[in-house]
Amino acid sequence: MGCPSQVELGDTLVFSITTHDPDTGILTDAAAVPDYWIYEGETGVSINANTPDADVMAKLDDAHTTGFYTESIVCSSVNGYEVGKTYTVYIEATVDGDKGGIAYAFNVTNIRAAQTSANPTGHSATANNETLNTTLDGGTYADTATNDGVNYYQTGPGVAVGGFGLNCDLTFNIGTGRAPSTVIVDGHFDSGAQRTVQVWAYNYFTAAYVQLSNSVTDFGNSGTDAQFTYPMTTEMVKVVDGEVNIRFTSTSVTITDVWNCDYVRVNSVAQESAGLTANAIQQAVWGRSTSGHDEDTLGYNVGHINILNGNISSATDASQFIIDAGVNANDAYNGMIIMLEDKTDDHYEVRRIVDYIGATNEVFVDRAFGFTPVAGDDYYIMATGYSDVNITHINESETASTNIALSAGTIVPGTVSHDNTAASTTVFYCDDITTAAADHYNGRIIIFTSGTLQYQATDITDYEVSGGEGKFTVTAVTSAPGDDVTFIIV
Repeated sequence: MGCPSQVELGDTLVFSITTHDPDTGILTDAAAVPDYWIYEGETGVSINANTPDADVMAKLDDAHTTGFYTESIVCSSVNGYEVGKTYTVYIEATVDGDKGGIAYAFNVTNIRAAQTSANPTGHSATANNETLNTTLDGGTYADTATNDGVNYYQTGPGVAVGGFGLNCDLTFNIGTGRAPSTVIVDGHFDSGAQRTVQVWAYNYFTAAYVQLSNSVTDFGNSGTDAQFTYPMTTEMVKVVDGEVNIRFTSTSVTITDVWNCDYVRVNSVAQESAGLTANAIQQAVWGRSTSGHDEDTLGYNVGHINILNGNISSATDASQFIIDAGVNANDAYNGMIIMLEDKTDDHYEVRRIVDYIGATNEVFVDRAFGFTPVAGDDYYIMATGYSDVNITHINESETASTNIALSAGTIVPGTVSHDNTAASTTVFYCDDITTAAADHYNGRIIIFTSGTLQYQATDITDYEVSGGEGKFTVTAVTSAPGDDVTFIIV
């Protein structure tokens, strides 16, 4: 099961789930096809087609799969999707009477628009090459520089060679540090019906030509020019010198069929605009690494969290030590967290800094580390607080924390039982408290934690074991507690 985390505006997003029996974990078909809703950000109204009701997924390859469902959505502006926003797919399905759910999030991008709008530069061909016996009827690559009716003509041979009757290339050079974004082709094919010219570009990554045109944008039989613009990818340039290669082919073997190529222009953008170079990626995501990070980059924000790191110089004990650097200002790092790496076994521990002496770079933490730091151990100070889930201190007092723990340890949970005798407003039984000593809980307070008596308290006036259950007599409550109602004794 899964969902892409990113989708280009206008593209189709496909997401899927598998359903399982909640008791066994075995793949099991849902009782009905799963429902789903799509939400923009944290807006509480869904944007799927049937909003506010759910849309439904579809079973995929039912003959060979179990509990496998998919759905595709077109993430277009018409359907309400916007660039830069995050959307959540919420899915529900019921299996074996139990309803379960899952959610996926994805972001909408528009990289293609960014590439083609980033000040593209046009390039004309620098060479032509007729391959596989294609015949040059007239003109050269230079005639494709302007859209003026002066054409570069090619015709296929009398016998198809290599599967093609027409096979010719135009070479371009867009320069290094640039990426092709589109190619514009204007021309026409003088041929019989059903014969067409296809447009291709060389992919230098896969070392193969990729067809750019399709049945709609091929050049069919016509006496007048047509013009098409084809998107290109960053792999369609030879990185070392900027070479781009556009090819025209046809299966026609009719010698009188002529490809009239009037105008071809390859548009390119700087690789930084296309977000392609390692340097551009570093700048966009991390920022400068040696002279400070650019604001609003990951590097800038991370750099302001991990504000200082280095090595331990010496330690007094496991909660007091000196670091090799720091500002000369008392309490500068108070409240921040410090992470130490124990070099003996490469494990990490985190504590909160409670005091810092600037003159000596001495650090005091809220409680001792599990090891005593030694010179050379790594430290990392981060400008964020932390919550210690093992609360050993309250208001910096270990005694206060210990007292609360002792107090909480005296609380006794219980459950009302009607197995033997129904409860009344003053007497009830409990099957999970069976302390043998009579009057053991007399004088303590009961607080109900569920049922109609939830949060109501009363005092215990008598306790004994009866019929294998604890019998409690209490000051009357407003109603008899129900079977399986929970409570605590404090």
